[in-house]
Amino acid sequence: MQTAQTNATVNDILGQARQGSVAAIIQVLNERLADAQIRTRAILADGVLQLLCEAPNAEQLEQVTVVERVRGILEDLSPRGIHKVNVNSRIVREQQLLWFEEITRDPENQLLWSELIKLKQPNPISRFLRDRQ
Repeated sequence: MQTAQTNATVNDILGQARQGSVAAIIQVLNERLADAQIRTRAILADGVLQLLCEAPNAEQLEQVTVVERVRGILEDLSPRGIHKVNVNSRIVREQQLLWFEEITRDPENQLLWSELIKLKQPNPISRFLRDRQ
């Protein structure tokens, strides 16, 4: 019973992420990036998913690797309404609720790097069939 309930919860989170829920997208990203000790935060601003990737040290935030993993996860999810993602990275800090304002105001001193990516969108028929499952 526990496994069936766990699978239903995972499927529900995936479904919500595919519908464009930022909270569900963060949860999926955090689960899939946990092996690299990367935690994410996100906010949708002006139609762009602003994503912050944090890790204990810079080696875990190698730009090419992180961007490709994030791109792969998000293209697999293909969240509805999200076509562009700005991936930002920094060394983990104490809880900072206003992280987006901080990096917008002073990106040079707040970030290791930042990269805007465009997600490939799935075929509309494939999306429809996937969403029906």
